[in-house]
Amino acid sequence: MTIACLLRRITQSAFRVLIILSLMASSGCGQKGALYLPEEKAQPTLSSTEQNQNTPDKKDKQPKN
Repeated sequence: MTIACLLRRITQSAFRVLIILSLMASSGCGQKGALYLPEEKAQPTLSSTEQNQNTPDKKDKQPKN
C-alpha cells in the first residue's frame, strides 16, 4: 500500500463517520411535527361587584373591643 492509498482510505472513513454523525444530529429528539407558538390565554378580569365582594369592608378593619 502506498501512502496515497492509505490517505484515501482514511479520508473516506472520516467522510463516512461525518455523514453518520450528521444524520444522527439531524434526526434530533423531542416532539415531532410542526413547530408552533402556544396561544396566549387571557387572564380573567373581575367585575366591579366581584371586586367589592373580595375587598374587606372598613368595618372589618377596625379592631373589636
